[in-house]
Amino acid sequence: MNDHQKFAAKLNAALDERGWSQSELARRAGIRRDAVSTYCRAAAMPSKVFLDKIAKALGGSAAELLDGSLPPGSVVPPAVAPRSKPAAAPKPKPAVARSSPAGIELRQEAAGELRLCIDRVVTVEQAMQILTILS
Repeated sequence: MNDHQKFAAKLNAALDERGWSQSELARRAGIRRDAVSTYCRAAAMPSKVFLDKIAKALGGSAAELLDGSLPPGSVVPPAVAPRSKPAAAPKPKPAVARSSPAGIELRQEAAGELRLCIDRVVTVEQAMQILTILS
């Protein structure tokens, strides 16, 4: 079993212990559900920033999550106890505000918010600069 698979097994066990869905963990950690899905499927390992957010949401530290000694679900503070999620109507696709041939697209989200979508091959250095700007 490789590191990705070990991490995915620990993450899935932590979700099962708490009765949480991937969406619930994503909501509590403040990350996208598809990122949680990627980690649960062992397709990738989270960045340090995401690992810290996930561990905090689960009530432990990144080291505990990585070495498998994450506290059981009972230690999650009551203030973040699981809540039932009402059935939501599917969101309509937002209109494209602006698109460019460079693979960059802006979509209107809520009032005063735009979603930046980048579909472009960049160097590792460029990607890190973009991530630094967005963090």
